[in-house]
Amino acid sequence: MIEPTVSTEFCATDQQMERQTSWQFRAYVYFHSLIAIATFILSIFAVRVLVYRSIFPASTRVLLFISLFYCNFHECVFGYIEISALVRSYAYSDSPCQILFKQSECFPVNQTLMFAYAGVIGIQMALSLDRTRFDVKLRYENRETMLTAQAVCIISLVQFFLMMGNSTSMLVLRQYRQDLPNTLYTNIVTWIYTVPYTVMCLPLFIILFTSYVGKTRRIAIKNITEIRITQDEHMGLLTNGSPLSWDEMVPYIDYIKKHGISQFINLYHKLKSRQGDCLKWGDEIEYTIVKFDHENKKVRVSCRAEEVLTRLLAAEEVNAMVGASNGSLWRPEFGAFMIEGTPGQPYGGLLACFNVVEANMRERRKAVQRLLKEDESIMSISFPSLGVHDFTHPSSIPASKCTGSIGNSLFWPELAVFNGHPRYNNFVRNIEGRRGRKITINVPIFKDINTPSPYIEDLSMHSERPEDYKDAKQDHIFLDHMGFGTSCCCLQITFQAVNVNEARWLYDQLTPFTPILLALSAATPIFRSKLADVDSRWGVISESVDDRTLEELGLEPLKNSKWIIEKSKLFLQRYDSTNCYIYPCSTAYNDIPLNYDEEIYQQLIDGDIDEALAKHVAHMFIRDPHQVFRERLEQDDEKDSEHFETIQSSTWMNMRFKPPPPDVSEIGWRVEFRPTEIQLTDFENAAYCCFVVLLTRVIISFRLTYLLPISMVSENMKRAQKRDAVLSQKFFFRKDLATCSSAPDSLDETAECGSPSSGVAEMTVTEIVNGKENEFPGLINLIFQYLDDAEVDVDTRCTITQYLNFISKRASGEIPTLAKWIRNFVGKHPKYNHDSEVCDEIIYDLLKTMDDISNEKEHCEKLLGSFRSKTVPMIPRSILKAEEDLVIQVLKRMC
Repeated sequence: MIEPTVSTEFCATDQQMERQTSWQFRAYVYFHSLIAIATFILSIFAVRVLVYRSIFPASTRVLLFISLFYCNFHECVFGYIEISALVRSYAYSDSPCQILFKQSECFPVNQTLMFAYAGVIGIQMALSLDRTRFDVKLRYENRETMLTAQAVCIISLVQFFLMMGNSTSMLVLRQYRQDLPNTLYTNIVTWIYTVPYTVMCLPLFIILFTSYVGKTRRIAIKNITEIRITQDEHMGLLTNGSPLSWDEMVPYIDYIKKHGISQFINLYHKLKSRQGDCLKWGDEIEYTIVKFDHENKKVRVSCRAEEVLTRLLAAEEVNAMVGASNGSLWRPEFGAFMIEGTPGQPYGGLLACFNVVEANMRERRKAVQRLLKEDESIMSISFPSLGVHDFTHPSSIPASKCTGSIGNSLFWPELAVFNGHPRYNNFVRNIEGRRGRKITINVPIFKDINTPSPYIEDLSMHSERPEDYKDAKQDHIFLDHMGFGTSCCCLQITFQAVNVNEARWLYDQLTPFTPILLALSAATPIFRSKLADVDSRWGVISESVDDRTLEELGLEPLKNSKWIIEKSKLFLQRYDSTNCYIYPCSTAYNDIPLNYDEEIYQQLIDGDIDEALAKHVAHMFIRDPHQVFRERLEQDDEKDSEHFETIQSSTWMNMRFKPPPPDVSEIGWRVEFRPTEIQLTDFENAAYCCFVVLLTRVIISFRLTYLLPISMVSENMKRAQKRDAVLSQKFFFRKDLATCSSAPDSLDETAECGSPSSGVAEMTVTEIVNGKENEFPGLINLIFQYLDDAEVDVDTRCTITQYLNFISKRASGEIPTLAKWIRNFVGKHPKYNHDSEVCDEIIYDLLKTMDDISNEKEHCEKLLGSFRSKTVPMIPRSILKAEEDLVIQVLKRMC
């Protein structure tokens, strides 16, 4: 490499003198000096790029830093050699015995140069290995990771080819060395030494690739933010559709129902043989954006959901375009101050997934908080002051005071409804259009020592027309808009089953647990800033979407309606406890008579749908659709399912059976667990999710059955809403363990149905969860038994244990429910007059404390105990590899 400039003799030959003083040699040194300066400057910019705008993962970035060091180290050493030779070229141009380096001078410099050269090559090998040392599928599962891999590969290839060019050229030159003059030969060798060009490529390519990816992202963001349709696309609805009003919809209702049933029949038979789906599950958390007025000690909801959601969805779309995975997904909700967050990908069947749930929830909260103003916060709560004067920001007047407004509410402004899509206001309009009158909700008020008895609120200040509040009851909190229910936040969990039979069976087995979880998660004791005598949102939502006519309520003779759907006679509402079990073996427990249209039922039977499922769907279709778009009236029943889903998705039971979407092959048969109240902290929400998911694993693994007569489940749902139900109420529950002999081990198995069990007793929540001595072992103990036989890493087992111990203590009352904790906070506040009225200052102090707890600024041991999980953002790769192996084994068994 520098061999031509070194001689073992002390004096240079004539040829060496000619070479050392030639213009070609001096020009090369000047040229290389420029290369070295450029490399140094580019490296400074490359370091800044890696620190502030890196597209590379952490391990690759560290290797790139080291590589930059070796590159610049090589340039410094090689530059020192060349510049020293240049100085000697000028200083000793007529002194052949001084122009060359002595052997003692060359040895340490050459060794240092070789060290730098070896470092450059070694780091390139490390960079290449870093892109391939893990599972290729995991490394290349998205396009952005592919881009970083391509960047490193291109850098390595360019450097490889440049170095290979040096070696190849040297081999060729040596073949013709005897034919070339010595001076020409040594000058060519100097110019084809390609390492300086190689090292300069590294910082240059780092800068270029980072700029390319950054430009791609900016273009994507610009394209997305200029197109205001992404929210609607994510909701799966027509962005430019024209929603029909109730009067416009009436002529098409029978048509929609008939084709909805046809779509279900086609979808069922198309996918009923789908087998072998692995367990996947995910949670849905609804959040409220609040705004603190610290000066006046007030809290209002901030109606910025559309603005925040647009930015969140833009980030989703950018990630999708560049191939990066999304840690979370976001959707709109009814309130203009609400958003819904889910994990970016469903969790898998490994127990290790439980250790990332809480971390993912934390990241969701942080993702929104970063987009909020300094005095705003994102909270997983049902806002307790909905409907009070000036409860929104910006301020708005109630709908009843606006001509032509939707809802005609005394308390609720149109501003508080999400306006990013017409579906929400259309829901309000069509529910009221069908029922023929405005929404009426009466929530029993909590009678404190200073609460008037009877409690009769003066509503004349809200309206001069008595007919606007004629349905208000004494001793109740009066609400009159759909938003009072649908703006209550909740936690929902969806599971994917192995096949349709397991989904139906799991739907039935989970149904008896829904009232228990409703009581155990109670979190909503305040409505319109008044303490209620219930702890749950369930009944309020039920009333808020109640579209029954006076005829269906039995208050007028049947004329236009077909049925009386009166709750007191066990005919349930549109939002209520599930009406029937759907697995064939469970039908003996269906003791509530179902209303259904005989023609629709017969259409299902003729379509080869079994009796249990046919009755479930036919009963669901006594409801009318609320949301129909004119452009989507005509559909292909072989390919579409929108007419079916428009009724299915607007019939809100405590459980939901969900067929796969016709156009998404990755999604299988699912069930949705819907009753759980939203909790204040990510720890609590993760604990409830993991508890419910583990219950499904226990049920499926042990083939246990918990079926009750369906009327008892309905009664349990009523009890679960009562104040402090977790301690004060008893619930119907099976008192002994029983296995299901007809559990769906395979799709082809024929159910052998037995007679209903009579082993039902009334038990408290703690007896059901923690066990009753000599009678019932308790759900927690069954879960621990399941875990003892399962493969689970230490950190995950620790996290699960923390969650289960927390649930156990909440069931026993040692840790209060959020509803009880809120009541205690209000009761001890100096501004509370024990008259059931919760003033602005109390709400401010309450939510300020809750916000600090949810953001982990302070820890409330009374509410959360002393539990801490070991949650982590990502599952270790070794465990992910185990999950892949598990999937492969399942696929092999299927083949």
